[in-house]
Amino acid sequence: MNTIKRGIELIDEQEKEPLEYLRIPRYSRKSVDIPARILNHWDKMELLLRRNPLGATYSFNLAEAFWIKLIQKLRAYNLPLELIKQLKDVLCMLYKHNELMKGQDELLNYFASLNS
Repeated sequence: MNTIKRGIELIDEQEKEPLEYLRIPRYSRKSVDIPARILNHWDKMELLLRRNPLGATYSFNLAEAFWIKLIQKLRAYNLPLELIKQLKDVLCMLYKHNELMKGQDELLNYFASLNS
């Protein structure tokens, strides 16, 4: 909780665009308080939002840190990792679908404006 709270406080302190600031990896494995072997296992299962290059040090942006905390909470309720993976896949698919729909709306609006 402190990680997320601090992340939101940092957004307020910055002059940059908030979404740009959210995308910058600022959190280490230690700051999200999770052992490396668990992160490696989750990475192999494709549970993390972004794959970690081999041998790289883990670093996370605010959304990724939030996702890791959510996985930890779901595991505390004994949810299997396979079910969490399915949840992640569905959430990512919904996000991609919404982004595609926004693109289609913009394209339709563009062509509609040509006819005006």
